Amino acid sequence: MPESTARGDGVPAEAPEADHIQSILDRPRLGVDALEEEIREAPGGIESTNVMRLFDRLRDPEPSVRLTALQWLVGRPEARVDALAATLHDPDPTVRMVAAELILGFGMGEDATVDDLVVTVEKTDPEGLRQLLTRMLPP
Repeated sequence: MPESTARGDGVPAEAPEADHIQSILDRPRLGVDALEEEIREAPGGIESTNVMRLFDRLRDPEPSVRLTALQWLVGRPEARVDALAATLHDPDPTVRMVAAELILGFGMGEDATVDDLVVTVEKTDPEGLRQLLTRMLPP
C-alpha cells in the first residue's frame, strides 16, 4: 500500500516537519553567509565596510552571526576594543569565550587563562574594561 502523503506529491507526511527543522538549523548559516557576502561585496573589502553595520550584527539573535561580526571587527584596529568589550558581556557563553580567547591571542601574559580574564571582566565596569583592553591590545 502506498505511503500516505500530506501534500499529494509523493512526499511523506513527515517531510514538512523535517523541512521546518532543517530551516531552523540553516538560519545561523544563512545569517553568517549574508554578513560575509555583505563584506565581500563592499568596494574595498573589509577596510571599507561600515563598522557601525558590523557593530549592529553584534546584537543579532544568532550567536554565530555575532561571532562572525566579532572576528571581522577584531581585524579593524579602530573597532577592536569596543567589539571585544561588548562581546565579553554577550549572553551566549561561547561568544564570551571566543572574545576572551581572542584577547589572550593578542598576549595578556603567558600564564593568563580564559578564567582569569572572565574574573577580571566580572570585576571591572564597562569603561574600566575598555581602558584595560586599550592597554592590553596592540594598536
